[in-house]
Amino acid sequence: MSNESVLVGLAGGYGQLGPDNNLSGNNQQHDITDLSSFLKLGLWLVSLCYKVYTCVGDKGGDEPLRPDKPDIIPFTELIKKVKNSKSNQKESYITVKNACIAPVVLLHKGWWEENAEKSPDNLYDRNRKLGGLHHWLINGFVEWGPSWDLFEGVISGERPYLFGQIANGDEANSIPLIVRKESIPNRLIDEYKSGKMSLTADITGKLMKRKELDSGIKKELSSAETGEKSPEDFFLVVDKTVQENARIDKPKDELEYFYTGYLWKCVVPESRYKDPQPLGPKDVYFVWEHTDFTKPDALKYNLDILDAKTEWIRKELVEPLVVLNKSHSIVRGESKWDTDVFYQHILRGH
Repeated sequence: MSNESVLVGLAGGYGQLGPDNNLSGNNQQHDITDLSSFLKLGLWLVSLCYKVYTCVGDKGGDEPLRPDKPDIIPFTELIKKVKNSKSNQKESYITVKNACIAPVVLLHKGWWEENAEKSPDNLYDRNRKLGGLHHWLINGFVEWGPSWDLFEGVISGERPYLFGQIANGDEANSIPLIVRKESIPNRLIDEYKSGKMSLTADITGKLMKRKELDSGIKKELSSAETGEKSPEDFFLVVDKTVQENARIDKPKDELEYFYTGYLWKCVVPESRYKDPQPLGPKDVYFVWEHTDFTKPDALKYNLDILDAKTEWIRKELVEPLVVLNKSHSIVRGESKWDTDVFYQHILRGH
């Protein structure tokens, strides 16, 4: 309710009292012994208090006016809303309760899939040593579309937005999350630095389609996404500079949840890495492992298996492997390429 509405309520309620019930300090007298007038005054005051209460919120006016309180929705209902959405649906202001946040970008089927259909030789060399394994690793990587951790760039100041996901279950069943750097809570940063790759939260922001995003966000997205993009794709945007009440809160009653996805590292034989010829997808091995990011023992188990798979390839090739890039900061090995170079040469194939 606006300030104008409250003033209208004051005027309307005051008018209903009539001239004999004047509350101003003029010469007319207000007889409080008149029971009828007294009851009318009491009812009017109750009505006024209710109008003020609904205007300023339930914290006695400590919060700013909130004419657009968010719709509260569980994540499971949000997924249904997005999947069943009509193309003409407008952006909406919502709070998603007890959702799992993962600060990673979900990689979709990209450049290599299109080129594999046109010219498989761009991706595969089945005649080389471990050619069959290479074919399997690339196909698995394409089919399941793992994630890519770009949060380090946000923390260092290189990226103005955190691109992540909200989910409950497997990361394939997720909705992209965009958080302006100034809107990222310290809790999320601290958990990430400690090695935790997911946490639960109540998230308040705007559910928007790609075509509704501002140009700055679209530009940043262009350096992080792969594959087909539709103007009808949904994103949950948390940006306090646009929506004052946008935020990420710790749930009062945190529920048990799980969040599964892929760990991966992209490695290349050292001799090929030193070769001056440009590297492409057919030169590298994507070693991957499925895990539950919410269970520390499962995560440790799968990180160790990822290392064992990489070591097996090294022994078979009888030469050292170089890590070009990796899915998450917790994956072992130093990346030789930064995210932009890796994106252009491997994920986009340029």
